Amino acid sequence: MSGGSRFYSLKSSLPISLAVKFSIFLISVGIMGLLSTRSQLTACGASSPGNIQIYSAPYGDVEAYTDYRDLYLRCLVNPFLAGKSAYHLPIVYNYPPLFLYLISVFALLNYVWASGIPLVLFDALTVVPLYLIAKNYLFKGNAKLAFAVSLIWIFNPINLFYNDLMWLNPAPTTFFVMLSIYFLLKKDWTLSSIFLAVATGLKQTAVLLFPIFLIWMLRTPGLPRTKILAYSVLFASLLVIISTPYIFQDPQLYFWALQLPIFGIPPGGSSATPTTFIYNLSQPTRLTTFLGLVRFANLQSLAVATYSYLNYVFGIAYAIVLLQFGIGVRNLKNAAAYFLWQCSEFVRVVIIRPIRKSTGGQAPLRRLRNFPIVEQPPAANELLIYSLAALLLFLSLFGRGVYKYYFAGITPLAIPLFSSKGRAIIFTTLCAAIILLPREVTPWMAILLLTLIPQLLISPEPEPIPSTTAIPAGS
Repeated sequence: MSGGSRFYSLKSSLPISLAVKFSIFLISVGIMGLLSTRSQLTACGASSPGNIQIYSAPYGDVEAYTDYRDLYLRCLVNPFLAGKSAYHLPIVYNYPPLFLYLISVFALLNYVWASGIPLVLFDALTVVPLYLIAKNYLFKGNAKLAFAVSLIWIFNPINLFYNDLMWLNPAPTTFFVMLSIYFLLKKDWTLSSIFLAVATGLKQTAVLLFPIFLIWMLRTPGLPRTKILAYSVLFASLLVIISTPYIFQDPQLYFWALQLPIFGIPPGGSSATPTTFIYNLSQPTRLTTFLGLVRFANLQSLAVATYSYLNYVFGIAYAIVLLQFGIGVRNLKNAAAYFLWQCSEFVRVVIIRPIRKSTGGQAPLRRLRNFPIVEQPPAANELLIYSLAALLLFLSLFGRGVYKYYFAGITPLAIPLFSSKGRAIIFTTLCAAIILLPREVTPWMAILLLTLIPQLLISPEPEPIPSTTAIPAGS
C-alpha cells in the first residue's frame, strides 16, 4: 500500500474521528469539572446553588439541553443504580432498556462525565462502518472519496454539538444501525439482524428500518426465503430478550413507556397527545406547532386537533416509501398505469357491455396489454436513501413531536448526498441551520431535506433492459 493510499484509509479516518470528537468531549468535561462526581448531584427535580445549569445558549432555540446531567444521571441512572426498576423511575423512561444499562455501567466510575464516554465513543466509531460502506459499496473501492466523505461527516455540526458536546442519546443507536447496514450489504444476514436488534434495543426508532431491510433481502436475487424468515425471527427474539423482564412483568406499562400503547394506558399514565396547547422549551416540536403560535388568529385548538392525525399521515407516507422501495421507481409507474388500465377496462367491459347489449350494439371485448417490469437488484445507494427517507418522514410527521438532536441520528445515512460537492455543502449548511433556527421550523427542515431525495433516486447509469416478465392486462 502506497503512502497516499494509507493516508486515505480507515487507519487515518478513525484516529481523526476519535481526536476531533474527544476534543469536544474534553470541553464538556472541563465545564462539568474533572473531579465532579455523580453522587454529588442532587435528587431528581431538586435544585441548589451548587447544582446550576452548566449549559446555556444565546437563545432557547438552540436546544442546549442539560438532559445528560439533569435527566440521564439525576433522574434515571442514580435511581436505577439505587435499586429502582427501569420503568418505575422519577420520570418516565421512554426507551428500551439497553440505553439505560449502557450509561449506568459507565456511571459506576462515579465521575459525572463517565457516562458520556460511550455516547461520544460510539459517535466517533460510527466512522468505521460509514467509511467501509462508502468505499466498498458506494464508490467502487475509491479510498480517497471514502476518506473525504468520512471527513465531511466527522465535522458535521449537529453531531459535534448534540452528540459530542451535549452528550445526548442518538450516537449508540446510529453506530449499530450503520453496522447493521454494512453487514446487510456484505450479505452477512446474522450479524446484520443482531446489530439492528441492538440498535432497536437502544432506541426504538431503529425498528423503522426493519421492513426496509427485509425488502432489500426480498429483492436480492437467489436469496432463499428461509434466510429472510431466520433474519426476522432472530431480530424479534433478541428484542424479547432485551426487553426481559419488563415485557412480561407489565407489558402495558412497558409498551406505553415506549410510546406504543397497544395495550392501553396504564394507571397513572397519560396520553402522549396533549389536549391543550402548551409550548415551551421542554416540549417537542410538531409539524403543526406553528399554528398555535401565530398572533393574528387564535389557532391553538386547531394545532392541538392536528396532532392526533400526524401519526396517520406518517403511516401512509411510510407505507408509500416501502411500496416504492419494494417495486422500484420505474415499476411504481408501471403499477400505477396497470391499476388505471384495469379501472378503465372495468368501466368499459363490465359497465358499458351490458348497455351495448341491451341496445343491440356490439359489446366491447377485453383488450390485452403488457406492462414491463424492470428486474434490477437493489443498490447500496437505494438502501441508504430509503432508510434516510423513512427517518426523515418520522422527524417531520411524528405526532409526539421531535427535538433538534434527533437529526444527529440520520447524518451518516446521508452519505449518498456527499458524492456531490454541492449537495454535501447544502446538507452541512442545513445541519448548521437546524441548530440555530427557531424551534418551530425543526420538522419542516426534515421536509426540506426530503426534497433532496428524488434527485438521488435518478441513476446516472443507463436504463436497465426490461426482462420478459410482465404484468398482463386482460386475459
